[in-house]
Amino acid sequence: MARGGKGRERTLTEVLGRFLEKRLVPDLRERVEASAAVKQALEGALAKERAAGRTADDALAFRERLLEQVGAAWLLSAVFVRYLEDHALVEHRRIAGEGAEDAQERFGAAFPGLAGNAREYLLAVFRECARLPGAREVLGVKNNPVYRLG
Repeated sequence: MARGGKGRERTLTEVLGRFLEKRLVPDLRERVEASAAVKQALEGALAKERAAGRTADDALAFRERLLEQVGAAWLLSAVFVRYLEDHALVEHRRIAGEGAEDAQERFGAAFPGLAGNAREYLLAVFRECARLPGAREVLGVKNNPVYRLG
């Protein structure tokens, strides 16, 4: 595991939590700020949650909680796919290991407009893995928050 301060090893939870806080949530925040459609979708989601009595948050607090949930879903989805890869439960590696880089290059060649777009590549990987028995509930469009800021 990664080294922490003063020689202490950090746990996977600590490493991923820091990545979520320092990189992923700020990136998602930028995505929201850059897209009027995403902002509008967030406002609609907040109105729906308020109407159902599931939140009393103001718009900023709601957004931050949602961004953290979506960010955590990205991390957990990637970890789940890596688990599938490491245990040979998928035919081809898509995220790491032998053949993973080739898979991303083939994706870029098949969809030139998305070449180099890691977000779209990972979403395609999640959709593909969601076809596996039992994986739909974890990675499928209906249940996975990674699709909420589309």
